[in-house]
Amino acid sequence: NKNIICTPAQLAQITNYPNDKYELGKDIDLNDSFISIAAPFTGEFDGKEFTITNNNKAIFDLIELSVNDDRNIENLKITDFHIYESNPATQSFGILANKISSTGSGNQLEIRNIDVSQSTVTVSGGVNKHIGGLIGEIDFIATAPVAGEYLSIRDNRINVDLDRNLSGYIGGIVGKGVGSNIADTGVNFEFNTVGSSADIMIFTGGVSTNAQGGIAGYADNLEIRNGNTIHAKFTGDEKIGGFAGEIRDSRIINSFSDIEVVPLPPTSYVGGAVGNVTNDKSIII
Repeated sequence: NKNIICTPAQLAQITNYPNDKYELGKDIDLNDSFISIAAPFTGEFDGKEFTITNNNKAIFDLIELSVNDDRNIENLKITDFHIYESNPATQSFGILANKISSTGSGNQLEIRNIDVSQSTVTVSGGVNKHIGGLIGEIDFIATAPVAGEYLSIRDNRINVDLDRNLSGYIGGIVGKGVGSNIADTGVNFEFNTVGSSADIMIFTGGVSTNAQGGIAGYADNLEIRNGNTIHAKFTGDEKIGGFAGEIRDSRIINSFSDIEVVPLPPTSYVGGAVGNVTNDKSIII
């Protein structure tokens, strides 16, 4: 059975029971609060096409997978989230989740049909931050991939402004995404990222950012495929790409980007698909 969430208080209580299954029963207005599910979330969440509005933190701080998990987070609308963070100790920032991590193998997670609109993430202070319109950071690097394992992010619509005045990885879907050797191992590990009809504004203050991209700031062992449509405007100085600012051992398939770049001199590594390729292994476009 699933727990039905209808109020801000009930949403906040998920922190105490992070392993359960939940669904929204109505729209929820968080009234410009700072509600976030602070405990590592290991359950499932179905928004049932309802909307969560007016918040100043990510819904999930951490979505965590262990071993042979099979879970969905889906069918949710998020609007008027405005996240401002200046704590130099905090590393990753997103509107749905700050971070997704996998600590074991055999895991399957789908994040689908999430609609983020009229929202912003502004981060100052510290260095090497990971900032995403949906998820700040995805880390599958600890995973030994096995057949059938995947993380699928698909059929999502993102309309966000992302602002960073110091170094960081910034992406319309995910700031920094690290998969698990999909190009080399031959196992059926897939990272599918589909951000349809994304409208993304990314601004950096002219200080050497790590990288910024319409889907991912940094993509390592990821697949970006199956009908992505990216509309993005970048203001920055280096490593700017329509899909990924910086990429390693990854694939971009059947996707479209329409980007505008406002350069902040000196400008380097700017591309319609990819800003910078970090090694000479498998980059397939």
